[in-house]
Amino acid sequence: MWTNKKRTCKGDCCTPEGKEAGIECACFDGKAECDEDCGCDPTKCKNRQMSLRQSLKLGDDVEERISWGIDICTALNLICVLPMSLGNTCKSDFIEDKLIFAIQ
Repeated sequence: MWTNKKRTCKGDCCTPEGKEAGIECACFDGKAECDEDCGCDPTKCKNRQMSLRQSLKLGDDVEERISWGIDICTALNLICVLPMSLGNTCKSDFIEDKLIFAIQ
C-alpha cells in the first residue's frame, strides 16, 4: 500500500505514553503512517504497522465469533433500493423486523 499523503509528527505522540497523555499525532489524525521523516523512534512508534508488515493474528489479537446480521453498508444499499414512497423509518423497520428474520 502506498500513498502521497505526507504528515510529520514530532515523535512524542506515537508511543503508548504519548497516547495516554492525550498528545495529538499529526500522522495518526491525518490517517497516515509515520515514516522516516517523522521525529519518532521507529522501535517505539505505534503508527507504523503496515510498513513493518505487522498484522493482527487470529487467536492472539482477534477472536472469531459466530454472529448474524448485516453490516451498515448493506443496510444502506437496501434502503436505497426500496421504494422512495416509503419513509426511512418504514424502510428500517422492514429490514430489521422482516428481512433479517426471513433470511436467518
